[in-house]
Amino acid sequence: MAAPLARPAPERPQFVRNTWYIAALRSELDGPMLARTILGTSVNLYRTSDGTPVALRNRCPHRGYPLSEGTLGPDDVITCGYHGFRFGPDGTCLSVPGQQAVPAHADVQTYPVVENGPFVWIWMGDPALADPAEIPAETGFADPSFTFVPGHVVIDANHQLIADNVLDLSHESFIHATKIGTRDVAETGITSRSDESRWLVEASRIMPDAECPPTYRERTGLQSPIDREQHIHYFVPALYVLDVSVVKAASVHDPADGPRRPYLGKVVYGLTPLSARRTHYFFAIGRDYALGDAAMDEAVREGQLCLIEEDAAAVAILQELEDEEGPSPEVSTRLDTAALIARRMLARRLRAEAAAPASAR
Repeated sequence: MAAPLARPAPERPQFVRNTWYIAALRSELDGPMLARTILGTSVNLYRTSDGTPVALRNRCPHRGYPLSEGTLGPDDVITCGYHGFRFGPDGTCLSVPGQQAVPAHADVQTYPVVENGPFVWIWMGDPALADPAEIPAETGFADPSFTFVPGHVVIDANHQLIADNVLDLSHESFIHATKIGTRDVAETGITSRSDESRWLVEASRIMPDAECPPTYRERTGLQSPIDREQHIHYFVPALYVLDVSVVKAASVHDPADGPRRPYLGKVVYGLTPLSARRTHYFFAIGRDYALGDAAMDEAVREGQLCLIEEDAAAVAILQELEDEEGPSPEVSTRLDTAALIARRMLARRLRAEAAAPASAR
């Protein structure tokens, strides 16, 4: 009898693995086991009885059945729902039905996870390199003067298309014209720089005497003109932090009214690849005003979901065209500088990881 033909392995997309990705909202681990695909790999996320977050490869070594479809006991042991293999939170196979000896290679791969801010973060690469201190402090999660509204959606586009979108904020003038976009964003140049040691791209836009967009009028009470600033920190490949400031324009401020009160915000995005053409879009929107205001929290959440929906529609169109026709020739401008730097940095990081010894991948 001829040997059965093995199924050809699908071509795996390239992802940076030795970095921290946002895997879930903290609150998502307060319920049953959570199956989530990250970098094309199904992961099972849950908490042990003492609250410790755990991430296991979500495939039983026996026949590949998802462990998230099994049961998690009060002893923190997962029982596979297909054939009853039992696994501890460290991935060790504790027992199998029908025999006393546990087969070799029956353990499940584990991944380092930590909690930081409103998120659970995962390291999909070499566990020995997973240092929680590498999660950038620029998120502002440790700053008590800010409150954050978190959330998560999935977008049908490659994470690099989404990074291009958030690194060139001139699209706000058009995609988000009824919310946060004014002509000033597209008409104001940016300054940019990079820090290769941190895989960091920075870009800033300063807009004096700018029009106050509808969203900021509603949330702060400010009227045009305002002085507006945007400062981006993008940690290639997946963490984006935008610091924003809006304040009554100095040109119309009366010193007799006292000091100007700037309204500060932080926009944190985790662009975690689900696959080559789908992306987990985690967000945490921070502000230093209206703290403890539940109505403002809900307005921020709904507003952010509307913004993401507009962006998602645009990048999904680009993804569909790229799938059908391949990459399109591009003409770039100075406003694309940060996105182009990030693209080149991502390529260098992928090459550096591929060239590293196997033990460091």
